[in-house]
Amino acid sequence: MAQVKVKFDGREISVEKGTNLIEAAKLAGIFVPHFCYHPGLPVVGVCRICLCELEGRPKLVAGCATSVEEGMHVITRSKKVADARRAVMEFLLIHHPLDCPMCDKGGECTLQDYTMLLGPSRSRFQFEKLTWPEEDVGGKLVLNKNRCILCMRCVNLCKDVAGLDEIAVLNRGEQTFIGTVDGRMIENELAGNIADICPVGALTSKDFRFKARPWELTNVSSVCPHCSKGCNIVVGFHARRNEILRNTARTNMDVNQWWICDRGRGGFHHVHDEKRLTAPARRGDKGYQGVSWNEALLEISASLRDIILRHGARAVGVLGSGTLTNEEQYLTRAVFRDGLGITHIDFPRRPQPEVRYAKFTIEGDKDPNARGALLCGVAPVQSGLGVRDMVRAAAEGTIKALLFLRGAPSPIPRAGCSASARF
Repeated sequence: MAQVKVKFDGREISVEKGTNLIEAAKLAGIFVPHFCYHPGLPVVGVCRICLCELEGRPKLVAGCATSVEEGMHVITRSKKVADARRAVMEFLLIHHPLDCPMCDKGGECTLQDYTMLLGPSRSRFQFEKLTWPEEDVGGKLVLNKNRCILCMRCVNLCKDVAGLDEIAVLNRGEQTFIGTVDGRMIENELAGNIADICPVGALTSKDFRFKARPWELTNVSSVCPHCSKGCNIVVGFHARRNEILRNTARTNMDVNQWWICDRGRGGFHHVHDEKRLTAPARRGDKGYQGVSWNEALLEISASLRDIILRHGARAVGVLGSGTLTNEEQYLTRAVFRDGLGITHIDFPRRPQPEVRYAKFTIEGDKDPNARGALLCGVAPVQSGLGVRDMVRAAAEGTIKALLFLRGAPSPIPRAGCSASARF
């Protein structure tokens, strides 16, 4: 698109024509505060905290709803702008409760930050504040209307991204509040994003409520492993407790934009499941007993070598997984097929119904890397058996050893297989 030259507080930059003032100001290294504006949602211009002054114009304009024009001079730090923003903050804080110490949004709350930066130091409101009880609104969310500033981000996310009218602005005047339509629960699987983009603690995540403060977490960039979309996420890890406490969306315009689904958002709980196997164990007369990894790997390799020498490579089967990385898929093929000559190598497919929303799709494959497995050669060759045939052959005793690399189909054979290992 065509470029135009504009000034922000005297600093001239070139920017694409049609860019709004908030985004253009970022290019000039200037921050324009905003509540209702989000680059992935429609512009509604309801919060008015992004008011800016344009040289030569008598009235302030909303930065989110105003596009740059050639020769425009935008002023963001004048007394006129500061007074307007302070007035907006005073109105937003009239009914807002002073519960920052117990609010889950504390530490990453936009209203809290702007109050310190722009707002009045004390309230002039001397009447009784409006109060509402907390509500479970579904979608892994709890609604606290007392904290809501009516920015409409939640409404626009459900309507524009999910394509569903599940949450709306209800009533008028001082009694206006955010609520679910007809009292129904939020059912779309993108609702967890609301907790991320809510600028206050009005809609918070049930998973993360009262678990920790944001500044206690170490945020690690990662990729969601719960479908083939490959959404970019941020894993919130509590180092002192050695525990994952939340997954949030990480922006990637080529994959998931600003969003993730609720399956990926809550997909970390298996890591701390009490039933999860975290160390090798050997089955003996007195049940399962723990062994070291070195001991387990040596015993497994010796058992495999013995079976291959006595019965041949066709007596061994390897069940890979679509959850492994490309490097692990390559090693699966290189070690077992290329190195040991095993032809029975395959992995179980895990299709699921595809879920299409207006601007987001949950893919129809539970595995994050089924394609990588196939491209790396994790598939039967030279009359090798597939997953079901391997399981059947193991149960019948034709296959003497069956290895599971992260997961396995059900049921797992218990008889006829002289050696088995799961990683």
